[in-house]
Amino acid sequence: VLIFPPLFMFLGVLFAFYHDLKTSLLLLFKQKIGQALIFITVCLIATETTLIAKLILERTPHGSNTLNNSISLQSEYPQTDTPIEKFQLINQREETFKSSSLKGKKTILTFAFANCDTICPFVVKTCVETVKQLSKTEHQLVIITLDPWRDSPGRLKAAGKMWEVTNNTVLLSGEVQEVLNVLDGFNVPYQRNLKNGFVTHPPLVYVINEHGHIAYSFNNPSQQWIKDALARL
Repeated sequence: VLIFPPLFMFLGVLFAFYHDLKTSLLLLFKQKIGQALIFITVCLIATETTLIAKLILERTPHGSNTLNNSISLQSEYPQTDTPIEKFQLINQREETFKSSSLKGKKTILTFAFANCDTICPFVVKTCVETVKQLSKTEHQLVIITLDPWRDSPGRLKAAGKMWEVTNNTVLLSGEVQEVLNVLDGFNVPYQRNLKNGFVTHPPLVYVINEHGHIAYSFNNPSQQWIKDALARL
């Protein structure tokens, strides 16, 4: 949308005034100042094209993993056994959920917030659709809010309904500082806009083993990658 109309316009002008442009360019090219102007023009066009492409990539939702959903997780992808810092938060039923609650099941853990309309819906959908295909007694999905200022425990049920989560999904929040401490414990980079409350963050997904340790760390993984990681535990 951003690139093609200007491109077609440029080609149209080039076609209409081809002979005049050719003559002018030949005259310019014979002079040093003309060569410099042509060089600068080419550089500007290349720079603008790069910037436009970058803008399109930034505005494109990070939910394109469905295109790679048939690609398996590489066999050499690093598996870890990283202990999780102890924490205690509140779930959507306003019950206490401790880090020890991660033990005994294979867990998909990610971070999102209800007012997010960019990356969160795509990451959450990937995780929800993945956990739907797994045994409910052996697996669970845990989503920790990135916006404890607005996602209070009492509002988590509404978020779960919006995301259409499964019964074996746990949504977590709590006091602001408690949640922020947990995010720091998981090494989640984030930045909150104080004017509108929007939280900028990467689409992180952790796969937790039955010992409650981080086994795999992903940035916007596909469903297939998550399933492969769980199968290797």
